Amino acid sequence: MDPIIDPFINISRHEFDALIIRCFRAIYKFEQANVHGFGLNYDSIFLLQFLRRQSPSTMGAISREM
Repeated sequence: MDPIIDPFINISRHEFDALIIRCFRAIYKFEQANVHGFGLNYDSIFLLQFLRRQSPSTMGAISREM
């Protein structure tokens, strides 16, 4: 049996790895839906998400983030 990742979460390393992979797939599918649904590229989506979190923002902050 694999060691437990966290004493408060009783899952094996294999289960944890599978969960992480499922999370990454969900994020990827979400981004793909945005790319295809809105006709934007990844940079544009990233910029819009940044501005949603950090608005208003300066050009310098946007430049550092991008």
